[in-house]
Amino acid sequence: MIKKGYFFLFMVLCLICSAQVSNNAVAAYGTRKLIPAYLGNALQVLRTCDNATANIGFTSCGNLDTTALKTFVLASNPLSAMSTTVDVVYSLRKMSCLYVGSAIRVRSSAAGTPTMDIGFTSAGDLDTATLKTFVGANSAYITTWYDQSLNAYHATQTITASQPRIINAGVIDRQNGRPAFSFDGVDDFLQNNTYSLLSNGPTPTWNSVVVPLSTNNAYMAIVCWRNAGGIENALELGPNSNWNTSWWSNTNYNLTNGLSIGYSSFQILTSLYNATSNQLYVNGALSYSNTGQSNSIAIVTNPSNSATTYLLIGNDNCCAGRFLKGYLFEIVLSSINLSTTNRQFLEWSQAQYYGVTGPVLATLPASPASASVTTWYDQSGGTKNATQTISINQPRIINAGVIDKNGLIPALNFAGFPQNLVAPLSTSAYPLSISILANTGGNSSNGAFIKLGTSTNGTQGGIGIGIGNSGGTFDASGTSVIGLKEWVAWCPSSPNVTYSSNPFTSTTIQQSAGGLTTYLNGTNIPLTGSSTAVGANLTGNLFIGGYTNTTNRFAVVKESEVVIFSSALNTTQRTLLETNQAAYNAVTISNNKYTPPGAGSYQLYVNGVGRESATDSVAGTKITTGMGFSIGQAATDFLKDNGDYVTIGMNCPVTPSLSLLNLPGTVVQRWNNDWYLNKTDVNTNNGTLKFFFDFSDYGFSGVPGAAANYVLLARNSVASTFSIVPSTTVSVVSDRILFAVDAANILNNAYYTVGTTNTLTSVLPIELVSFDALCENDKVSVQWVVATQINNRYFSIERTVNGSTYELLATVNGAGTTKQIRNYSFVDNAPLKGISYYRLKQTDGDGSEKTYKLVQVNCHDQAAQITIYPNPSGGAFTLEGVALNAFITVYNTLGLMVHSQKADSSLQQIDLSYLPVGVYVIRVVDAHNETVQKLVIQR
Repeated sequence: MIKKGYFFLFMVLCLICSAQVSNNAVAAYGTRKLIPAYLGNALQVLRTCDNATANIGFTSCGNLDTTALKTFVLASNPLSAMSTTVDVVYSLRKMSCLYVGSAIRVRSSAAGTPTMDIGFTSAGDLDTATLKTFVGANSAYITTWYDQSLNAYHATQTITASQPRIINAGVIDRQNGRPAFSFDGVDDFLQNNTYSLLSNGPTPTWNSVVVPLSTNNAYMAIVCWRNAGGIENALELGPNSNWNTSWWSNTNYNLTNGLSIGYSSFQILTSLYNATSNQLYVNGALSYSNTGQSNSIAIVTNPSNSATTYLLIGNDNCCAGRFLKGYLFEIVLSSINLSTTNRQFLEWSQAQYYGVTGPVLATLPASPASASVTTWYDQSGGTKNATQTISINQPRIINAGVIDKNGLIPALNFAGFPQNLVAPLSTSAYPLSISILANTGGNSSNGAFIKLGTSTNGTQGGIGIGIGNSGGTFDASGTSVIGLKEWVAWCPSSPNVTYSSNPFTSTTIQQSAGGLTTYLNGTNIPLTGSSTAVGANLTGNLFIGGYTNTTNRFAVVKESEVVIFSSALNTTQRTLLETNQAAYNAVTISNNKYTPPGAGSYQLYVNGVGRESATDSVAGTKITTGMGFSIGQAATDFLKDNGDYVTIGMNCPVTPSLSLLNLPGTVVQRWNNDWYLNKTDVNTNNGTLKFFFDFSDYGFSGVPGAAANYVLLARNSVASTFSIVPSTTVSVVSDRILFAVDAANILNNAYYTVGTTNTLTSVLPIELVSFDALCENDKVSVQWVVATQINNRYFSIERTVNGSTYELLATVNGAGTTKQIRNYSFVDNAPLKGISYYRLKQTDGDGSEKTYKLVQVNCHDQAAQITIYPNPSGGAFTLEGVALNAFITVYNTLGLMVHSQKADSSLQQIDLSYLPVGVYVIRVVDAHNETVQKLVIQR
């Protein structure tokens, strides 16, 4: 069988973050992953639009999932943020906070054909749980699609045979995981008899989200307003895979054909009319612009003698056979043109919600939503979640559509009284330590950033970090760092310290003897009364952002991290902690032991070992991202002198973990990820240093093989070839490979990883290295690379258009049992047009199966061939054959857009050298074609 590999890697990487921060932490709050074993979310947020809440987690890199945050806060209820009032809104999600009705009325195929209104969840999604409970194993059809515009233009269908489906034999019709109406292309449609768009003026906007399935040359109306005498406006799919809109008044007729679209894939279609032109947009990009036409106001009473007008969904009553075959999700109609800002925001929200490519959100609409934090989850495992149930007391995370940040990092924004979060604090014995990553903006008022203890007067108040005046209290404004031991002794900074407007790290340590020491960006801040004892233990609560104690003691502060330790950190521990925080948050600290090679690179998971004195050192890396250090205490070992440190950091490991690139001659594989190393050797007297590579920390379930064939690799730059580090002694202990080497052979500011010279005896347990599918010359080439096969009988290649029904294309014999790298391929000579998906299934000799995730392919007819060269490249490449004004977008393997631009000539030179190595997808869309190709960046 193929063991866990490339795809498993994405699931485990989020468990291996920021190891140094986790050391002895009893409570940890962050907008990044702080505790490696933590599996929960970062925050629970409340959006101001409708007071709905959602949990926001982390990306695979351990960063706050800002995409999910913005999708929940901004993409939901998009019409509430826009300045334009729309006329008709049909959707399977909630589109406006003002709407309080249901989404749809459904008819079950059960006996008696019962009907039921289905509403929304608190998050604004269709209430599929209620829907499934009502329908059970039966099918369900739509009798009413409710208008959310508050104009009550509900679309209905009383003829059962013509009702679109939403559940097929107990299974909800879905696309990209979202519920959908299925229109059969034969007789399904909905209608409203009272809406008269064209009589209002010649500047309407039509918008729809649809997945068309038909590939014939018939017209298929998505939505149409038509008078029986010929007055109409329609948004429809037309011959030759075009889509179009038409305007037909009593005096003229205009038809605008847009870009060819992909069937079986999402299309966000928008048309805007004005008096002389019509623009068509597909997924946010301009598809076609028709100018010079005359769009006069329709006269509904002539020439059809006041015939009834209809708004039709899924049909055009002009001619026979014009029924939609496909899935429909959303329709928004307005009698006036949406502004560019509002149109892009609507399309962006649709792209975010339905998981498709859309426009970049360049400008926020008039009234974007804000969001506050109800819960900051404790990552320590102690469930000391910091909460606030009163909305006006909750710190903010999004302000009018903009994420609050501490420098470049998302932060909770405490605006002073009465905002704070409170967590239960169990009895805790001194000593202890507190560390925060915060920003006052340079003008914070008095108050506590964080406080441990009671909020009432007494003999034992607590300990914290905050700001006050030179007198030492939080009751008057000031600019002093305060380490406070309340009601026993105030400990203001002496002399006063003024906060800058930049993010800072501040650590307060309660020593076992009762003393208090506070650091700002690594520098000790002298405190008055800092030696006064507080007490043997601490009870009460943890207050983040401030508290009330006779007087309001709330700070104006943005906080990204709060970590509580049950011990007094020694200097080396504190230095490594603050070095980790400084690297991630780009904070300048006096005691920094790690400098990334460039802005935004190799700043993740910073870790290391070091020594401040013979009794103050960290000689082993406890939890790693795969690579760490272990140093002995002998005189021959590296940590000889005060100030000796070795630290490492890495980029987000989003590419496959095995690489065959940049290898020295005898090495056949290496870990794809490498670590950037800083070495501080005070007296340059070197000594033994042990690198270790931990399989389980890196995400592997296996153990290393024979030690003799493993090698320690190093290189001076990310583009150069690795070299084997000489004079290493290799051993294998449990699931670790250890390299003992003299520090004299370790280069400062270099990149390190592990390799093997023999995959049979010294395997690097990556099994499925890669799986790719690419459409070229009307064929889909499916390729995959496998290492470490055990009893592998055969592979199956399957294809799907909807993620639920799969078609077997071929089987390919496996290699049985081997630890050799094997390349496999298959060619689909008759691929589907538009977007389809391929997946790989592997079958063992005993019949057991393993299925890997889908890869997407987009096959379009191409009028012109676009070439990329060089490919692979170091990141700088040329696109040739690009149409003028084509839109060029680049996506990584997670589907996130990492680059976009508009073509100004047929030859485009693009530099992506700032991106990490890996596989990327380049999408080029012009007025006639869409081209999708693969780019490989390697160095």
